[in-house]
This record gives sequence, structure tokens and C-alpha cells, in this order.
Amino acid sequence: METRKTTQKSIRSEIDKNMKENGYTLSKLSELSGVNPGDLSEILNSNPPRAITIGQLDTLAKVFEKAPGWLYELYPEECIAEEKISRPRLIPYLVRCAELGHQDCIEVVVSRLLENPKNVSILFTVAEQLFQNGRKPMSVPFYQLVIETEKDSHSDHFLISQYRLFRALQGTSPEDNWKAVIRFEPYRNRLSENHQLDALLHLANACYI
Repeated sequence: METRKTTQKSIRSEIDKNMKENGYTLSKLSELSGVNPGDLSEILNSNPPRAITIGQLDTLAKVFEKAPGWLYELYPEECIAEEKISRPRLIPYLVRCAELGHQDCIEVVVSRLLENPKNVSILFTVAEQLFQNGRKPMSVPFYQLVIETEKDSHSDHFLISQYRLFRALQGTSPEDNWKAVIRFEPYRNRLSENHQLDALLHLANACYI
């Protein structure tokens, strides 16, 4: 009976394959991508390898003429090793997944993160970055996850998530506006003074304009 040798697909094996297909040396790939040649060598050849950032992966995808989000399904291994999580790599990855609509990748990571409820702070940071960057609709699922996971309804993460969710849902439809008001109003007085004043203004706009 014939046995087939299978090679596990990885970010590094795919980069190596595309380098060979295009005839690129490490120096040429560095020149085209702008990634430091020493960094590239450590990413591809060191043992253990240096982790690749999501920005570097996106840059290589452009060089190889791949669609945005190339190899994103493999990227969690760069961020989560056993029980150790790299926030500096994971947060930008989740932000990019949200921007590109890679919900499947987000779901895989979230299920692993929430094995430890303390990791809810990572989801809150992702939500905040999306919200502050003007991507309010994309922030909604992350704020909802924070609200569902955070057990302390007086915590800053919980209260600010309630407020941001209220803000993000404004303008969707009159019915959704009113539902958002009803959901948020009980928490308004628990916010910091600055947030309370801002919330009062937006509540007034939602109710009377």
C-alpha cells in the first residue's frame, strides 16, 4: 500500500515555497519587502524562529501578490504558545482580522483566549482600537464579548464597553437606537465623571433628536 508523506503547512513553509517559486533570495525578498534582512533570516532560519509580526506578513503577501489576509489562519501560532500569549502580536492581528472580515480566525482565537477570563482585557483593547480608529461597527462584537465575559459589572472594562456599545449602535435604526438607550441607561451613573457628561449628551441626542 502506498504511503504519502505529508508536510504540515506553516507560515514559514509557505514563505519558503513562494520564495522558490519566484526565485527570490533572502536579500531580494528583503529589498522588495523592506523587512530587515537580519529579521527575515531570524524569522525563517533561526531555531526557534523569531516570531513574524502581522505587518511583516501583510508586507510579504503584497510582494508575493497574495490577497490581503494571506496565511492569517496560521498566524495564531505566532501569538499563542502553550499558555503564553503575546499581546503585542495578538492585538494587531485581531484588529486586522476584523478589518478584513476574517470572522473565522477571530472565533478560533477568542475560544482559546476565553479559556482564561482574564484575557478579556485583550478583547477590550481590540475593541477600543477599532472604535477609536473610526471602525465602530467592527468594534461591536468585541465589546459584546467583554460584556458577556466580565463578571464585575462595576469594572471599567464592563462599563466602558456598555457605553461604547451604546455609541456604536447609534444611527443604525430608530428601533436599535432605542434598544441601545434602554440597555445602557442603567450603567450611566457608574461611569467616570467625564464619561458621564459625554454619555448624557449622547443620550439626549438619541432620545430627543
